[in-house]
Amino acid sequence: STVVMLMVTGKYCVREIAATSVTSFLSSLEEKPMKYKFQRCLSFILSPVVSFARMFMQLMGFLIVCKFGMLVFMKATGQLTWGSADVINIHFAHMDKDEVTKSKHIGLMYSSVGIGCLLGPIFANNFTDMEHPRSLQFACVSALGVISFGWVGMSVS
Repeated sequence: STVVMLMVTGKYCVREIAATSVTSFLSSLEEKPMKYKFQRCLSFILSPVVSFARMFMQLMGFLIVCKFGMLVFMKATGQLTWGSADVINIHFAHMDKDEVTKSKHIGLMYSSVGIGCLLGPIFANNFTDMEHPRSLQFACVSALGVISFGWVGMSVS
C-alpha cells in the first residue's frame, strides 16, 4: 500500500497550527463583515477535509486505471474469508453428543486449510510472473474461487 500511495500525485501540505497562528488568523478577521468571516473560517476548517477528499479521489482513480489495483484489497478479502471460517468451522463440525467426532471434524477442517495454505502458493508459483501483475491477480482470483468451491462443498455435506 505504501508503493501505491507513493504513486498518487497531488499536493498535500501538513502543517502544525500553533495557537499564535490561530489567534493571528482570528485577529485578521476583526474588521471584516460577518459573511467574509464565515467564509474564511469555513475554508480554514474544511481545507484539510477537501485536501483529503481530493487525494482519496486520485487514489481511487489510480486503482481503477492500473492493472493490479484490485490486489490492494486482497488483504481485506482474505480477512472476510478467514474471519468467518473460524466461526463457521465449529458450526459445520457440530455433532450432537459426540465430542470425539466433532474434534476429528474440526481437526480435518483446520488441517485441510493448512495443507491448502502450503500447497496453494507452491502450485501458483509455477503460473505467476512478477513482471506481469495480471498473472498474480489471476492466481489470487482463482484461489478465491477454489476457496468458494470448498465452502460450497462443506455446506452441502
